[in-house]
Amino acid sequence: MDSNTLGLRRDEIHEARKLRDAEASDPGKAERVLKDLANRGEEPTKAKLRREMTGEAESPMPAHGDPERRKLAKMSPAALIDEVIGLRADLADVKAATAKLKAERDELKSRKLT
Repeated sequence: MDSNTLGLRRDEIHEARKLRDAEASDPGKAERVLKDLANRGEEPTKAKLRREMTGEAESPMPAHGDPERRKLAKMSPAALIDEVIGLRADLADVKAATAKLKAERDELKSRKLT
């Protein structure tokens, strides 16, 4: 009997096998995960169950081949927020330094003209 007879797509079968293997390696894991999600007040969706069962990280963006994107894709949402806050602070510092240098340049130009 092939998968089309059952009405399942290949990707659905693949996901089911990953869940089956996770449950086989740690019996009762699915039930514990569902209880843990409920205790945290989260809705137990298929995606959350799959992530918790298989240990797959949620990927907010496709990583593609770029190493920087792969690094960011592995970061937690809290770490991404910290990264953005740090980059914004760095940008503010650079803008302030640039403004200071431009003011100094303008002052030197005005001295030269007089």
